[in-house]
Amino acid sequence: MSSSDKPNETDKTPIETTEKCQVCDGYAFINNYGALSCLACAAFFRRNASDHKKLQECQHDGHCDVNMATRKLCQTCRLAKCFTVGMKTYLIRRNYETVKKRKLNALEDKEATVLVGKN
Repeated sequence: MSSSDKPNETDKTPIETTEKCQVCDGYAFINNYGALSCLACAAFFRRNASDHKKLQECQHDGHCDVNMATRKLCQTCRLAKCFTVGMKTYLIRRNYETVKKRKLNALEDKEATVLVGKN
């Protein structure tokens, strides 16, 4: 492999997409929770869509423009727009599901170790 064949750090270009986040119009690569959204809006939805989370009331009666520049200004309008574009709370993997899956995997690993030890 010649030196010209090796990848160079300066040759790396950022990945660009023509897809837009349905919430803030930022760059989006994949459907998150049922809607095409950027990673920031997906994380925001995951953290704030639960029933027990209380957000501040909108100071503009729910008529804020949510875009990439203003998405951090009004959480209430941003969350409302997440629901409007089709994000679903039932698609969020809850912490207890993750813990349950980890425990199940650990139990399976332990059983496999016991079975291997008997042979």
